Amino acid sequence: MAHSSAQSLLRFYWFIGITVLALCLVPSVHASTCMLKMVYKEGGKEPLIKEMPNNEGVYKDLFSEAAARIGCKLVISRFPKIRLMKRLKSGESDFYPGSSFSNERATFLYYVSNGLLTAEYGITNKSIPELTSYEDLKKHSITWLMENESSKIEKAEKYQVMIGKRNYLNLVFVSKYITRAKDHNYFYVADKEIVDYFPQRVGKSLDELGLKVHKKCCEGIKPMYLGFSKKSSHYSEIKNTAYDDARPLSPENVPVSMHSDSIVYKLGKALSNMQKEGRVDEIYQRWFD
Repeated sequence: MAHSSAQSLLRFYWFIGITVLALCLVPSVHASTCMLKMVYKEGGKEPLIKEMPNNEGVYKDLFSEAAARIGCKLVISRFPKIRLMKRLKSGESDFYPGSSFSNERATFLYYVSNGLLTAEYGITNKSIPELTSYEDLKKHSITWLMENESSKIEKAEKYQVMIGKRNYLNLVFVSKYITRAKDHNYFYVADKEIVDYFPQRVGKSLDELGLKVHKKCCEGIKPMYLGFSKKSSHYSEIKNTAYDDARPLSPENVPVSMHSDSIVYKLGKALSNMQKEGRVDEIYQRWFD
């Protein structure tokens, strides 16, 4: 009788042990889920992303789907520009969704095409003649408005253009700032998609507000790139055998390449497939419809 009771007690403890072990394993499964940490500044850039704390926009739709395709989940955080750059340098955040290339940023970011196409337009008051190059800014004594930590600082310094820095700028603020400045000429670079969306956002075009859009001053249609942190746990690199050190650094010409086993490589592949399928265009156009 005692032996039977001991067996029953043993079975009871065995059952409790298995149950506790199963419960302990549940969090570990969730903890092992791949989390892709996207970081963006606090201000909005519609239709790509709305102003903090609203993360809705093209970026969220695009990267949520791309992350899901490779078994990951997208997490979006918003910080001031200087702080988010520090997070990318340290690997606390994984990527910035749309990043202009610069030699300085290339030391801590790897550039991956995000599937979107973009272009850069110049914005000035209507009195400025047509600008066809950055050199024209110095010729007309125009000050280039840009945010602190902007990748365009390198370009302005290269062409010896006067710079006006602010912590945060968007096209709505800039449109008012430029038109109200009667004694000074300012220039601002805005992405094509932001200019296209502007009338939908404020109800008037830039031309109607007394501004001029310079479409030949900067760069033509080109791929948009995300900047992925080289310190991220999801990043792994190999030597880029196609690198040509006789050519300038660019997103397509850097000394390293993504390792095919890395999450960043799989993310790039998912975005490329979405572009080929027409899915990227569908997501983008949905924000205009």
